Amino acid sequence: MLCGHRQHASQSNDIIYAKDSLLKYEPRRLIVSRDVSDADYKKICRATISPSSQSISLYDTHLNLFDPYSDLCRSADILDVLFPPIEYIDTNNHKYIKCVSRHPATKIDLYNLEKNLDCRLKQAQALEIGLCKHRRNIYDECFDELVRQITIECSERGILLSRVRNTYRRMMKDYLNSYLSANAYAMRTLLLSEKAKAKLNNQIDHLQYEIEEIKNQLINAEDRYENILKLDSTFKSSNEYRHPSINVTVPFELQQLRTTNRSLKQELENVLLKKLHMNPSERINKNQIV
Repeated sequence: MLCGHRQHASQSNDIIYAKDSLLKYEPRRLIVSRDVSDADYKKICRATISPSSQSISLYDTHLNLFDPYSDLCRSADILDVLFPPIEYIDTNNHKYIKCVSRHPATKIDLYNLEKNLDCRLKQAQALEIGLCKHRRNIYDECFDELVRQITIECSERGILLSRVRNTYRRMMKDYLNSYLSANAYAMRTLLLSEKAKAKLNNQIDHLQYEIEEIKNQLINAEDRYENILKLDSTFKSSNEYRHPSINVTVPFELQQLRTTNRSLKQELENVLLKKLHMNPSERINKNQIV
């Protein structure tokens, strides 16, 4: 069965993490250079309490086979599952392992935990409200320390509290994913709205240009209409001046034409009568008829 400890290749990072972390750790312990089996590894992890007479593990990495009500179970076994030990190699190529502290908490430890929590929040400049990665990491460390203290006092309550912690962390992760997804959707919506806004602005500019063109055409049409009205009024006034003169002159010319026509007709008849040797009395009667 695979053990659940974490491996690290550097010493400095883990020492800083163990020093600044609110979760208390035991002093580091040296591991032999040869490959350590799972059974030997668990023995090393449990060496800080008392040697175990039970060589068979009572749990797996997921707590599926764990029985907290067993007489053979110890708080060290539970702590190793809830908080996997850290394994790292220093600059001299020596392998070390660090496990969480097995010592119960005192009032001084609780006071120091509160003091260190406030100090860490102040140093990290964590935000009081809203999303803050530094504040969340510090609170997680503080909650892990509370789980460690409660697990040492009562393993059953420690396991239940660890499950509450895991559920809460999953819920926070889901909320964070939803928040990031909502932000991404809002950003896409904003970009699309900006694009649509730019397109509408271009359409507005184009329509305003067309409106100006139509206004210019309307002004030109009104000017042409006024010119046409002026020409029409001028034409009407000129026609009113011509029509009375025509009414006066046309009858006089017609009278002259009628008189000329009569005289020519008389002359023609006289010529014809002479040629036909007509009597004067007949000619007079004919003239009267005409």
